[in-house]
Amino acid sequence: MYAKTAALPTDLVEAFRERRAAVFIGAGASLSVGLPDWNALVATLATDLGITPDFGDRFSASLLPVIPQYYANEFGAKSLYVKVDRLLRPVLPTSRPHALLAQLPCDLFYTTNLDTLLENALVATHRPFDLVLDDDTARRYMERRVGSRQVRKIHGSVGFASSYVLTRAQYARFEYERPVLTQALRHDLSSFNFLFVGYSLGDPDFNSIYEHVLVSMGDMAPRHYALLLSPTSHEQTDLERRGVTTLDLSLWPGDDPPTKLETFLENLLEVSSELIHIERVFKLPGATSVPIILSSKINEEEGYVYHTACDIHTSTIIQGSLDMMGLKSVLLADSAAMKDPGLYLSDNIILVCSPFANAFTKYIFEQASGLNSKITQRFLSEGGKRFIIDGHGRKWVADEPLAPTPANGSQVGTKRDYALTARYRNPWARDKYIYVFCGIYTVGTQACGDLIANPTEFGRLPWQDDEFAAIIELEYSEFNPHEYVYKIVAVHVD
Repeated sequence: MYAKTAALPTDLVEAFRERRAAVFIGAGASLSVGLPDWNALVATLATDLGITPDFGDRFSASLLPVIPQYYANEFGAKSLYVKVDRLLRPVLPTSRPHALLAQLPCDLFYTTNLDTLLENALVATHRPFDLVLDDDTARRYMERRVGSRQVRKIHGSVGFASSYVLTRAQYARFEYERPVLTQALRHDLSSFNFLFVGYSLGDPDFNSIYEHVLVSMGDMAPRHYALLLSPTSHEQTDLERRGVTTLDLSLWPGDDPPTKLETFLENLLEVSSELIHIERVFKLPGATSVPIILSSKINEEEGYVYHTACDIHTSTIIQGSLDMMGLKSVLLADSAAMKDPGLYLSDNIILVCSPFANAFTKYIFEQASGLNSKITQRFLSEGGKRFIIDGHGRKWVADEPLAPTPANGSQVGTKRDYALTARYRNPWARDKYIYVFCGIYTVGTQACGDLIANPTEFGRLPWQDDEFAAIIELEYSEFNPHEYVYKIVAVHVD
């Protein structure tokens, strides 16, 4: 679980939620896997040249591109590139900060880092992306594809020596040799809210480009944020005048800067990403397409199958969630599934609508003796009342929608329904799961869909546990069951 701390800037969170945010990553994000920052890398080159730092153990900003130039002059450009490649080879393929960065609701990443930690993290979290290293690739991806991320590495990437910007000469030629990449950065700085992570904003290329944006945009420039460790008041004031608000990394929990960075990113991810909550609840190992089985009725006169609006509402929201995960889904009538139940029992299954109306759901609850008995809820009826009961005998009794008088002590004109949202291990295929989104009545099923569509509420489900069952209570007007309030009232976990 993430460690909660001070609130994040509201406009930054909203920018991520609306995918108007971009992230600019510097070497500070790679420290947790032992990679050197720019000064440490230059220091290693300087040792080979017999040059000592001019500020204790650090070099002045003016020397940072000069020493690589000296190294190339002394040993040749190829030797410089081989040396840099070796220094930027991490022990681990990615890091926790990069894994968190990759999961942010963000379609645009810039970095001056040559390492491949971000790309590896995006691949590991199944986030496709386009890689931009130079003007050729910048032209190729000028038209950004909807739903596709871009990683723009303005100083090149390990494994692509021709893309490197390391030496004084390469810095001097940067804007002239890469005008398309430069213009794209100017445009993005004018259009997106940037979050700078592990980056000091001292890079000469960036400052030249950024100052141009400030002059051209004036007061209309978007607000940017820089995550810095204990910034001085002078730094804060200077950056504020340049349209950048500083966020002090030292104020976040953690024993060192990398863990403080993780805490910050965990909090940002928690409040900005709908997808992270969806991925936590929907465990679908090895899945490419998932059946969503909902109740159906056959119109004998017209000869077709139809579904209730509440079931379609929830099923459509589930489909949208799976689509965000890159998974396909198919809506399947319970009557069709019942023709060959075994065809679906060996896979992940999503059930929409209760056993009272969904024949396949009823079959699952009747046959699945292997469902976790500690948390399995049962749908029963007695004396004309429908209810959900757990293994401890606790009941959640729904009001009959058409009954003339309220039950369960409800206020006049107000009725209650209950719904089950659950994740069970599939007893027919233990590496798969059965998901249940079932109201006692249809209004409860609709509330399940609204829960999924609300990341704040959906995120409260106990996703850390392998199996869970949550009871949702909703109150509605007997005259208008489409206006209701709902809440999670009970949670059962393995």
